[in-house]
Amino acid sequence: MKIYIAGHANYAESVFNILKFFKENLEDVDFMIFDNTYEERLEKFIRDNEGEELIVVTDLLGGSVNACAMNLLKKYRFKLFSGVNIAFLLELIFSNDTSEEHLRMILEESRKENVFVNDLLNRKEND
Repeated sequence: MKIYIAGHANYAESVFNILKFFKENLEDVDFMIFDNTYEERLEKFIRDNEGEELIVVTDLLGGSVNACAMNLLKKYRFKLFSGVNIAFLLELIFSNDTSEEHLRMILEESRKENVFVNDLLNRKEND
């Protein structure tokens, strides 16, 4: 499995560095900063890794980075996720299961990490 992180500005590099904090060996994870050659570079990465289980992660659904990746889905087979959080990516890098069922499960579980902490504290105070 190869994971490719892409996003605006320094998003992809920052996410990569966060993941590296938790798992030093990220030889199957790569990242790319968005610029005017992004789609061309992403397509080359996909072609160079044909036959691999490839997962592409972008920062914003509907953003230009994601739109380029969606365009490539018409030509190539890979799994594309957008707007995911660090919890999802951590599960992904420590898992060998790339089945769609498993990926959907970790996506759903990672959504539980998005919380308004004030509400959690208020609930505990009221209990």
